[in-house]
Amino acid sequence: MLLRALDDFSKSWARRRTLFACVIAGVAGLACLASPAASIALLAALAALITMHASSLRIADALRALAPPGAAAIAVGLTWGWDGALGVIMLWRLFEDARWSAGEARRLQRLNGERVDRGLRAAHLWLTPAFAAALIAHTAPHLFIGLPLDLPHAPAIAPMLFGAAAMLALIDWAIRQATDWRLGAFDAASAAHSAAHHGVFLLAYVASPDLSAGAMAMIAWRLAHALPSRGVQASFTAVP
Repeated sequence: MLLRALDDFSKSWARRRTLFACVIAGVAGLACLASPAASIALLAALAALITMHASSLRIADALRALAPPGAAAIAVGLTWGWDGALGVIMLWRLFEDARWSAGEARRLQRLNGERVDRGLRAAHLWLTPAFAAALIAHTAPHLFIGLPLDLPHAPAIAPMLFGAAAMLALIDWAIRQATDWRLGAFDAASAAHSAAHHGVFLLAYVASPDLSAGAMAMIAWRLAHALPSRGVQASFTAVP
């Protein structure tokens, strides 16, 4: 009985944490629309709380994680300009957020004893960020917190193709979730996280009127997942 109660609490907390992270992301995005400085202050407070609660702070691991994108940004900045360097950093952050979120979905599935989605079954988690990246490249250049951000221009066909692929993958995922629910094998925690994943990426990089607000919301969404948990290891890819 005790083990079952603990398992039920773990699943319900995972769903509440997903909702909590979405609320924090919305607050950060709206704050950035009103005042970028207020949004940056919120992100700094979140990062400080995570650092204080972290069980370990591995500077060497942080430097190894930051070295490749940092070197790429410097090389692009020296060659094509610093607006291109900021574009490289934006794409790196988008990729890191997608990779973390896909890993979190797999972790929740393992935690709840479900089959872990891999390959084509997990493609929906990557196609939404890919659509966002293609749209950002198509609509470039942008301003990010007052700084110019540029990417190689993508033709209109790129976001159209990625958008169509993402829509088909989302429909397939939704059908699989409905089937699992009908069969009594529905994993609410991982489904809630995946739904939040798609919603936050689309709102941040597609529906947001300002790329700065969207990026701030995405950073806050990821940071908020670590806030309730003590003993986490601080991740330097979760902060700007």
